[in-house]
Amino acid sequence: MKPPLVDRINRVVLAVVGIIVAAAGIAIVLHSSGALGRDRAGSPVVSSPTAAWYADNGSWLWPTVGVVGLVVIGLCVWWISAQLRTRGTERLELGRSQEGALSVSVSHLEDCIERDATEYDEIRRARAKVSVEDDVVLVALTLSVGPPYDVARAIARVTGTVLPHLAVTLDEPNPKTIRTTITVEAAEAAMTRLQ
Repeated sequence: MKPPLVDRINRVVLAVVGIIVAAAGIAIVLHSSGALGRDRAGSPVVSSPTAAWYADNGSWLWPTVGVVGLVVIGLCVWWISAQLRTRGTERLELGRSQEGALSVSVSHLEDCIERDATEYDEIRRARAKVSVEDDVVLVALTLSVGPPYDVARAIARVTGTVLPHLAVTLDEPNPKTIRTTITVEAAEAAMTRLQ
């Protein structure tokens, strides 16, 4: 699970890009359809004075555009690599003393939560995502529940056993606050997405 700040930035950037692309598309459709006037529908997108200005200032304009483009490409590569960074080495520190530090791999903790949840027949599959913000452990758990689709029982089993097991794991020597989000879906819906 990515931190909420990263998710928020992703949503804002995608919304801004979407609005710009949608506005450009609407402007092009209005221009070409004649909605902005019949004379404009037949005119070129770039007028002669604008084309002349580009030609007169090309010695500095196009290298500047190229440098800005390279900066944007660099930022895009950096942002994508931040999104795709593997989490296998991410660790959750459980405690620290003079002898050393006690920590657990986040991916291992996710595997343990998933295995613990699927011990029950009604829970066919479980996906867990764990992240840490300050001293709060955020757990997003998605459960795929099979027949007879007793959602209340599945959640009761998870909150009654799986989460207390996690709390015991994270309790010593420095207790951690755990915030959990549980999503329940039908097992058939999950299988449909996998096919």
